[in-house]
Amino acid sequence: MIDLISRANNENPLAQFDNNFGYYPAKAPSILFAILFGFQLIAIIYNHIRYRVWWPLFLTIGIAFETLGYATRSWLTWNPNTGGSGVGDSMYKCEYACLLIGPIFHAAFVYTVFGRLSRETPRNFTLIKPKLVAPCFFASDIISFLIQVAGAGVLLSASSSSAINTGNAIIQAGLAINLASFVLFLIFCSYFTYCIRKFVKSKAYPWAQYCTLLLWLSAFAILVRQVYRVIEFADGFYGSIAIHEVYFYVFDAVPIFVAGLVWCVFFPERFIYPGFYVATTSVGNETEESKQLNQV
Repeated sequence: MIDLISRANNENPLAQFDNNFGYYPAKAPSILFAILFGFQLIAIIYNHIRYRVWWPLFLTIGIAFETLGYATRSWLTWNPNTGGSGVGDSMYKCEYACLLIGPIFHAAFVYTVFGRLSRETPRNFTLIKPKLVAPCFFASDIISFLIQVAGAGVLLSASSSSAINTGNAIIQAGLAINLASFVLFLIFCSYFTYCIRKFVKSKAYPWAQYCTLLLWLSAFAILVRQVYRVIEFADGFYGSIAIHEVYFYVFDAVPIFVAGLVWCVFFPERFIYPGFYVATTSVGNETEESKQLNQV
């Protein structure tokens, strides 16, 4: 949507491209990722049915947005010169919105996993109450998204270069808030990981260390994508990053695919469910390690 508005400006140096991208998008990678995310969607739905749980629904929604986004992008690669048509503009807006919203749900899922994991370990392993993790950080993501939408609204009504710059600044502010919130979340994860590594050393508790590893892998992939988006917007709508498609696939498509693939292969319900921690620490007499855990 944002590229659509800004690249319609008379000062647009990419006006020779009769589409909303500012370049001719490649067919092969868009089709490939549409297929890959489609398989991810099938896999995560299968896991929902297999384990009969629906709490990981945030991830399913995020993958569904990504699948629709790349499917729409694939259509646009076959019909690139539709920038001035209603259908072309609508498809572009759909593609842009899906790929913007999808990672928000991926991040929300990571927050949810951390919350459930922290509820199955001693309370002092976390800096805030486990039940507050997912709501607080997801609310931050929603606020960030609404700020970006507000910036897009300014661009929609922009009639001068100063108004366009204002809209761009608002969008960058929303992205910065989102990135800062996620970095704060990673600080909480770091403390939790430190506690796990220090106090959970027995082979009786492998699930805790495995889950933190999966959590970090997924979170790092999301972080890469968020940093890329901030740099992309800071570089400008006509900057080198925005008009070179390879950056989009390397720093957006691949990281988000990895973030979802981790949990499709290692579905969290296999490791995290109510009572897991109790079940692994209440076998026979209380061990010295479980005493340490309860004293943390």
